Amino acid sequence: MRNESAFTLAELIVAISIIAILASITIGGFILWLPKYKLNSAANELQATIQAARLQAVKENARVVILLDPNADGDLEGDYIAFVDDETGGGSEWTREPASEPLVKRGQLPEGVSFTNTTFANNRLRYNSRGLLDGINGSINLKNSRNATKRITVYVSGNSRVF
Repeated sequence: MRNESAFTLAELIVAISIIAILASITIGGFILWLPKYKLNSAANELQATIQAARLQAVKENARVVILLDPNADGDLEGDYIAFVDDETGGGSEWTREPASEPLVKRGQLPEGVSFTNTTFANNRLRYNSRGLLDGINGSINLKNSRNATKRITVYVSGNSRVF
């Protein structure tokens, strides 16, 4: 008779059990890691929008406005928007969502991440044509479903930083 090699039923059950245990450990770690990843990603994406708005202000030699919707009340299409302010709208020149102004970027926070508060008046910040922030230093605070927080501070110099 020829020697045949194969797995026994017991060996297969042990191998499947080990794989199942390793998978459950990995999934548990992933579930704990995901909210932190979403928070970091949202903070970095919002900071990138702030930096893009500053660069666009200098490039276009115009004012660029960033509107935030921390209440998620639907006033904006998304949670934040940046646009070049052509100052042709009625009323205050930078207190509304743009109609015809060029869009810099529109963003949505990931599920489970929300604004906690902002220190900018009316949740709006604006860069002038030199890339400087109109007004004073301010911050935007985000939190995730596990109550971890990130703060984006924007300085009068136009720079921003995530803490």
